[in-house]
Amino acid sequence: MRATVNNTDQPRVAVLVSSPVADELRDRISNGLAPRHDMLALADALNATLVTPEVDSWGKTGKFSRFTRLFSVAWRGFTLRDQYDMIISDLDHTGGVLAILFKLTRTRRGHIVICHGKLSRSFGAWMVRIFRLYTHIDRFLCYGAVVEERLKKWARVPEDQVKLVLHPADHHFWRPSIREPERLISSAGMYRRDYPTLVQAVRDMDVRVEIAAFSPWVKPGIRPPDVDLPGNVYFTRLPPTLLRDLYARSLFVVVPVHETASQAGSLVIYEAMSMGKAVVATGTEGQQGMSLIRDGKTGFYVKPGDVESWRKVISYLLENPQEAILMGQAARAEVEHRLNLDQYISDMAGVVRSISAARGWRQAVSPVEAVE
Repeated sequence: MRATVNNTDQPRVAVLVSSPVADELRDRISNGLAPRHDMLALADALNATLVTPEVDSWGKTGKFSRFTRLFSVAWRGFTLRDQYDMIISDLDHTGGVLAILFKLTRTRRGHIVICHGKLSRSFGAWMVRIFRLYTHIDRFLCYGAVVEERLKKWARVPEDQVKLVLHPADHHFWRPSIREPERLISSAGMYRRDYPTLVQAVRDMDVRVEIAAFSPWVKPGIRPPDVDLPGNVYFTRLPPTLLRDLYARSLFVVVPVHETASQAGSLVIYEAMSMGKAVVATGTEGQQGMSLIRDGKTGFYVKPGDVESWRKVISYLLENPQEAILMGQAARAEVEHRLNLDQYISDMAGVVRSISAARGWRQAVSPVEAVE
């Protein structure tokens, strides 16, 4: 277990990160080889301690191994509880376990849980409701609007303890390029992706399709099973700089996702919009609830699993490349206005300040510090 500590006379904050953070990541970020890591940036803004699993546990993707890692991070946060005024848990499971430990031991600490959806589903919501875990979680911060509403309705978390905080990409790393786009469309990610529908939609079309199929939340692999690939579709795995180049070369970006209430696909949407690209994405319950894409303005939503609709929208943008370019410019404007990592850090710091004020602590971070 690793901990990076910043000493300060401000309220003491720990950020629990359930995925390993490589030692060289800061160097890669500073050298322009990787986008800013959201939890690293948050810890820096809050002058907080970052607690993560060991890097050598990375790649162990079985359910038991994953649970063990998440529990170990929660347990580490619990054992360090006397050193901090507030703990931020980056995942539902980690935050839920820590809240249970706090409740069993009657520990009172500031506690923020970033919710991706697990605590808003049937069993998770039941646990929160029956054991009233919200008594030991100051804020449930949701990356998706559907998760936010379900926590209020199903888990019965008091409304003032649930907040939607959008989680955009690093718009300084993902930025528009001056190069002319090719007759190419791209996609990325593996979590809940519906690539079979996309492959069927572009089969025999006069366009190259490159899919950077990788996700830290999915077992390693570069292509989904049971997909008969046509000659114009290519699956690959790319580091951030080459993925940025792929986006830059693309006329627009597509994000096919299976129906879900979570925000699955949103990170690629944020990245593509930051690159100044129009986005075509599956209009799942989770995506429609977030409304990241302004239909017909910055891209299009397509019905889940609808091959013909996908084919129709893709054909339209290929036949009207200038419109795709204008949509991409509008998407970048949205990013600069509100959908960027600086705004996310500022929003998160604001939540910490509000809890600090309510608990009578000194201000943890100033609005200016949060975005520098």
